Amino acid sequence: MTTLAIMVQHFASGGKTLVGMIYPDYGTYALFIRNRLIDIGMISVPWLFYFSHPMFHDRSGRVSSNT
Repeated sequence: MTTLAIMVQHFASGGKTLVGMIYPDYGTYALFIRNRLIDIGMISVPWLFYFSHPMFHDRSGRVSSNT
């Protein structure tokens, strides 16, 4: 799950490059969307890691804030 969230940033950058090469007129729009996707990826990765990693869960399976 965390790996997929990290890959969003790479796909966004690659998509911007492809759009800029194939449709140069839309490069600015692709850049705008890419920046938002990178921001979402940067925010979502730590949250996904926190909620999915066993180190942050207590024995009952609930997320624990005591680490």
